[in-house]
Amino acid sequence: AMDTATTTTDQTKTTAIATTAGELASEADDLAISENNEAKELETICDDSKKSDILPLLATGCVDYVSCINGRMVRRQTCSNGLLFDVNIEGCNWKDVVACPSY
Repeated sequence: AMDTATTTTDQTKTTAIATTAGELASEADDLAISENNEAKELETICDDSKKSDILPLLATGCVDYVSCINGRMVRRQTCSNGLLFDVNIEGCNWKDVVACPSY
């Protein structure tokens, strides 16, 4: 009877470790996808910009934004904690009043 209890405990520990590893792998995948989306977005974000624009970086959920001049990105900036880039005011605003566009 004692061997069965030990085996069950070991299986539970193994399952818990596997679950944690799976969750970490999933988070790493999500991060890689996010970074990949960000890289792709940065490549093309200013393509349609004719003169000068300030645009939110959607891959960061509007935390970051870029300045474009004549179709080229000239600066990337980050809003302070609790703020998001608001296209309506072309600046950072409280996140509860900002509707960040999605892809």
